Amino acid sequence: MLEAEFRALFEAAGDAIVVCDEGQRIVLVNEKAEEVFGWPAEEIIGAELQALVPSRFRPRHQSHCRDFIGGDVSRKLMSNRPELVGLRKSGNEFPVEITLAKVSTETGTLVASIVRDTTERHRMEQVLRERQAELEELVESKDQLIASISHEIRTPLTSIVGFAKLLHDSASEIPESERSEMVEMLIQQSGDLTNIVEDLLTAAKADLGRLEFSRVPVDLRAQASQVLESLGPGGPGPVLAAGETVRCQGDPARVRQIIRNLVVNALRYGGPNVRIEVGRSPEGGYLLVVDDGPGIPEQDREKVFEAYGRGPDLEGLAPSLGLGLYISRSLARLMGGELTYRYEGGESIFELTLPIAESG
Repeated sequence: MLEAEFRALFEAAGDAIVVCDEGQRIVLVNEKAEEVFGWPAEEIIGAELQALVPSRFRPRHQSHCRDFIGGDVSRKLMSNRPELVGLRKSGNEFPVEITLAKVSTETGTLVASIVRDTTERHRMEQVLRERQAELEELVESKDQLIASISHEIRTPLTSIVGFAKLLHDSASEIPESERSEMVEMLIQQSGDLTNIVEDLLTAAKADLGRLEFSRVPVDLRAQASQVLESLGPGGPGPVLAAGETVRCQGDPARVRQIIRNLVVNALRYGGPNVRIEVGRSPEGGYLLVVDDGPGIPEQDREKVFEAYGRGPDLEGLAPSLGLGLYISRSLARLMGGELTYRYEGGESIFELTLPIAESG
């Protein structure tokens, strides 16, 4: 037996676990072979490769190699080309790969089979497939985001440019009442545009871990009233705010950002009746934004809190940016609180909870 030549071939292969001679009898093994075949090394040496591979597995490539295990190795090497064979059947795969080799030596021609363990390679291939799917999903999400941003920004921007041009070109021809109404619309649309930009910047900072916020006592009801006032007379409609004065620990600007997102979300997607309730519970202070709309389908109730995630699109409404609720929950958690959604009694309820501020 050409033991030295076989050992040189075994070492040169690097990742080989078994080397067989021309008769498919195993000449050399390493510790990995015991894991793959489930037999001790001393029992593997000298055994036929065919006996170690379960009969349900057959070569998956090159139909003329169907009888590879235990077949005529010399015939398969007539093309003078090594052939790679994996073993698979019925969706399962035996974790080995077999390469035929013909090597000229000083004492003649060495014909061998090199068996490699493919477990780690298959694992890495699966990881790569998963990463590829994630990348494709990310690219698709990016495209959707760009389209949504374009629409979200274009809508208020078109109104701003249109009203500004009209006021500039024909101010003297427009009645005072209409001019006042246009100015109000300019203020409202400018505010909407500012809020979109603020959400985008907040999301970017949150993703980078650079979001800054303060921790001071915050009056939830006062912050809610301030948000409703900032939305303007043409914005919120009849939104009722009720409840006690509750002082929580948080950042006033971030709390207002959360409330604003919840109110705008309710006005856009909820029912005609929207209200805000403030109170306290054993978990801390809470603020509810409630509407009597149809609610979010159960399978989408967590999805709406994902970055760029949205509930089902509603007829007559363009898809939203999908950032408001994601940002709001992120901010709530960064301030030590939580933001949740539930549907009960025919009403959608978004609940913001924050830690109660220490007295004194």
